[in-house]
Amino acid sequence: MYKAKTTRTGVIEPRLWYEPYILIASISVFLLYFTVIREENDIDEELQISLYSRIAGLEEHQLRASLEYNRHHGLETEGIIKRLKEIEKEKNEANIKINVVKTLMSSELVEGVQIAECDKKCKENINCEVCLEGKIRIKFPKESKN
Repeated sequence: MYKAKTTRTGVIEPRLWYEPYILIASISVFLLYFTVIREENDIDEELQISLYSRIAGLEEHQLRASLEYNRHHGLETEGIIKRLKEIEKEKNEANIKINVVKTLMSSELVEGVQIAECDKKCKENINCEVCLEGKIRIKFPKESKN
């Protein structure tokens, strides 16, 4: 016999009595594995790095857009302006360091010093003594002990 209720709600099938227990056990094991047992790997470390440190100029661009929005809507801008000044100061300091290094390297005063672009291994390298803003790595020659 056809019932109109079947058209609106569909056929209702009874659930097994142990279904909620299996569901709770499965979710518990999943959470236990991912929160306690599992060790971090290199992908987890990469995900912890801020997007601002990955994309040059992103933070400054976001702050300028926020500043424009806040000025347009009459909101506070003091914190944004302060951070923009800090970013500008950091950029100037980094540029000064890079220019000093390039000037040193163009002169023949410093022998045996190598300049290369920074890479991930630079921070782990013992010979790499100076890494400027992730752009230039300066490798100083080891002094021989006589």
